[in-house]
Amino acid sequence: MTFVVSVGYLLFDLYNGINFAWPYQLGCALFAFISFVLNRIGKFSAAKIILGLSTNLTLFIFAVNEPLEAGLYMFFITTNLGALIAFGYEERGKAIFFTLFSTTLFLLSVFIDFEFIPQPLYSQEYIQANVIINFISSSIGSALIIYFLISINHRAESQMAKNEKEISTKNSALTKLNHELDRFVFSTSHDLRAPLMSIHGLLQLTKLSHDAAELKSFHTMMESQVDTLDKLIRDIADYARNSQQSIILSNSSVKKIVLDSIESLRFFPGAEKVKIHWQVPEDLRITTDLTRLQIILSNLISNAFKYHDSKKENSFIRITAKERLDKIIFTIEDNGIGIPNEYLNKIFEMYTRAHEQSFGSGLGLYIVKEAIEKLGGTIQVQSRVAEGSMFTLDIPNFLEAANEKENEVAQQMKA
Repeated sequence: MTFVVSVGYLLFDLYNGINFAWPYQLGCALFAFISFVLNRIGKFSAAKIILGLSTNLTLFIFAVNEPLEAGLYMFFITTNLGALIAFGYEERGKAIFFTLFSTTLFLLSVFIDFEFIPQPLYSQEYIQANVIINFISSSIGSALIIYFLISINHRAESQMAKNEKEISTKNSALTKLNHELDRFVFSTSHDLRAPLMSIHGLLQLTKLSHDAAELKSFHTMMESQVDTLDKLIRDIADYARNSQQSIILSNSSVKKIVLDSIESLRFFPGAEKVKIHWQVPEDLRITTDLTRLQIILSNLISNAFKYHDSKKENSFIRITAKERLDKIIFTIEDNGIGIPNEYLNKIFEMYTRAHEQSFGSGLGLYIVKEAIEKLGGTIQVQSRVAEGSMFTLDIPNFLEAANEKENEVAQQMKA
């Protein structure tokens, strides 16, 4: 702005035949350009000091040379505003100095007669034109400075509102995490202690009994408690893994993932009583975090085993997968005991047990939902008591992202 005003006055004076002023105007323009360059390279304080000194001194030289009615003193208002905005609160000492400096130069130019340069006789037309130019230029300059201040304030308020929203979101997440941590510590310590106390009690009974059939029964019950304890520990490990690990994308056949999940549960209690049907296209592939997907499928299939209806002769699990746009849609359906309607909205909460006969950790479906959300997917459930349940999963297929990553790695290897 200073550069434009200086060059504009230089051209205006040369056009009107006033030749003595151009060195000062050109010098002010040069210092303004130097200040601009210093500002761009990060020398902010030096840039502001050079601009403040050169602008004020140039104004003073011309203010004492031109008639008061030309109104050049109006620019001192602009320099005062500029100093306050440029240095700001953190450098308020410098801002106050330049404000006092500008005010002092203005008073000197009004009350003391100086003759730095020859004072020519200005025509009335020239003075009138100067008044108009000085008023317009100083008004525009002041308006731009104030607009700059308003813009900074607006951006600061917008950023503050954004930060408050982020803080509120993080506080909500932290509150939820603390609540879950409290429940996790309390419930996990209880669930870990219960099987151990049962095993301890059974061990005491084995010391008192000499009946082979009774001892075998005790061993079977201890084995069941060990299995419960093992399942709980695996759930805790899955919970920790899902919470802490970042997403690792890998590509695999969907059929292989489903069959691996089924195979890993072959000896799960109750698995021998349930018939598994699966329908997955041979060529269907998915790119996702395979570890998390395995955890999701294993938990849902093991739940179907766990809550099969022993009164039914043809207990089954039906697993399907199909591609829809950029997602793989999984369904896990069973004809087990079903979930009471009042629990359908709560089953994905930590330590929720929907049945009186529930003997799990209460973490399984919570881990499933958290893992699916990590993958950017969704899960829905439909269920009727005594009829069965169906879980529908929408899992994003990150095939395009994986291809881009492979291309990037290939290019790096070529380079």
